Amino acid sequence: MLYIGAPFFARALSSIKNLAPNMFTLIGTGVLAAWGYSTFVTIVDLMLGKTGTETYFESSAVIITLALFGQVLELKARKATGMALKELINLVPKSCRLILLDNNQVEIDYQPEKLERGDRLSIKPGESIPCDAVVVKGQSSVEEAMLTGETLPAEKAPGRIVFGGTTNGYGQLEVIAIRSGRQSLIARIIKLVAQAQRSRAPVQDKVDRVAAYFVPAVFVVSLLTFLIWSRPEQAMALVNSPVYPAPLSLAVAVLIIACPCALGLATPMSVTVALGQAARRGLLIKDARTLEELSRIDTLILDKTGTLTTGKFKVSSIEPLSPENKHETKPKNDLCLEDHFLLLASLESASEHPLGQAIYNEAKARNLVPLKPLEAKALPGGGIEGSVAFGDKVYRVRAGNERYIQIDGKETQSGESTVYLEVDGQAVLHVGLVDEIKPDCRESLQYFHNKGVKLVMLTGDNERAAKQTAESLGDIFDQVRARQTPEEKYQFLQSLKRDHKKVAMVGDGINDSPALALADVGIAMGTGTSIAMEAAPIVILSGSLKGLTDASRLSQALNQNIKENLLLAFGYNSLAVPIAAGLLIPIWGIKLNPMIASLTMSLSSFSVIANALRLKLK
Repeated sequence: MLYIGAPFFARALSSIKNLAPNMFTLIGTGVLAAWGYSTFVTIVDLMLGKTGTETYFESSAVIITLALFGQVLELKARKATGMALKELINLVPKSCRLILLDNNQVEIDYQPEKLERGDRLSIKPGESIPCDAVVVKGQSSVEEAMLTGETLPAEKAPGRIVFGGTTNGYGQLEVIAIRSGRQSLIARIIKLVAQAQRSRAPVQDKVDRVAAYFVPAVFVVSLLTFLIWSRPEQAMALVNSPVYPAPLSLAVAVLIIACPCALGLATPMSVTVALGQAARRGLLIKDARTLEELSRIDTLILDKTGTLTTGKFKVSSIEPLSPENKHETKPKNDLCLEDHFLLLASLESASEHPLGQAIYNEAKARNLVPLKPLEAKALPGGGIEGSVAFGDKVYRVRAGNERYIQIDGKETQSGESTVYLEVDGQAVLHVGLVDEIKPDCRESLQYFHNKGVKLVMLTGDNERAAKQTAESLGDIFDQVRARQTPEEKYQFLQSLKRDHKKVAMVGDGINDSPALALADVGIAMGTGTSIAMEAAPIVILSGSLKGLTDASRLSQALNQNIKENLLLAFGYNSLAVPIAAGLLIPIWGIKLNPMIASLTMSLSSFSVIANALRLKLK
């Protein structure tokens, strides 16, 4: 008993030293009390030649055995909840095919952890991709479900990015590594999921405060039980029963049955299972608090471009700013319309914004070759500026919306987003772009609308484009605010929080990052910028708003599961402690043996674990 119970006794002693009583304090104290008392009365009986005194050696041994059994069940359950992480880790192949460029492109087997940026790899059909890379040759579809939650394979062609841990489909690919090892997307996901599973939900702090009072209270109840039943005359008069229990047996039963291990498991088990499920669905959640808070929001703010829309813009019009525009005169330079568009595309080649990428792609489609800018600086919420060498001159170039370029703007087509070009201080070009709404957007917004959540669109785009997007979604938004700078988005969130609103913000761009950091729940699209993903505690890897409804439903299920677990834990203790103290003796003459108490304690922990695992079915 002393040998196999050593871990319990060591933790009990540590908890007493640290003045932090816990389940091990109750188990250790109860077992040692039963064993110590039994040893004492056995020695006294031997010295006096007596026999028949009740001892509790078997109770001590069985209590330790059942407590260990409960710990084994808990470890097995924790192992099961960690399967999501193991599945992610196992996605990365053990070897890959490295192409040796200096040796007639011979392929050799290579270890993925040794890959470096710039290494060229061959990916056969059906093979796992070892690192984040860009396709340089071949065409195929890639299964990304474990990372993004998307069931349909993603088509890949030269220039497209593939991620480590995903599976190649029908075609052979040649790729160049851009991120490997700890820098790859899957490595960062594994790290963040593990970090989140170690984090604590806010409700756990409340449970810990309750447990801090609960354990001393159990000692008081145990002591009172012993004292009351230690005086037979008073005990019999009190309960008016012919059955007289051994007082130490009842006191030990109280200590064992009140062990708060179920209470300690109630929240962590639910959180661990929920975060594992989130990872399987392509939801990267960085801490437990965020997931718990998501189901409590009353206001949902969404960016437009890249969040509500695909962010895959197409250039619909390219027009010069004519002298008829009251703010402009004939361009002072000798460049033509095509030259101006080339300057714009060259500058936008340094931008991560979807509008900039669309302009760059349009230039290449027109067989223009964008130049590398001498310098470029992105200005969140406004545009981009820099300098481009063209011909024998260096031009100072700025691009952005009408507020940034400081012109009233010309009348745009319905729903067009606009980009203006300024060359050497003069606005010379207007580019119109159109975007498409994501296919699952309406259904996701309707889900939150039905829950009574206020929906707000905040966008840096023009009012016409914002209103058309809102109208195409059925005018479901409670408020639409266009031409919002990052500062204005941030200030709007501040005003909501001053009114004690619970706010979630969904965005994907640099201009969204301050608001994402301020929101009670910040949610970034995995298809957006790295800055937005760093600022937000939740990342939807697929970029689909379906991931947002999945996260909300999982948050609701988590909170409900935690409540059920706490009810099981508190309900068990509320019923079990009075019974262990002898409440049923005067009624039915039922006495609770410490061994039965230990078994009941283990079963209560098992019930909490089993309930937490139900989240896998959500």
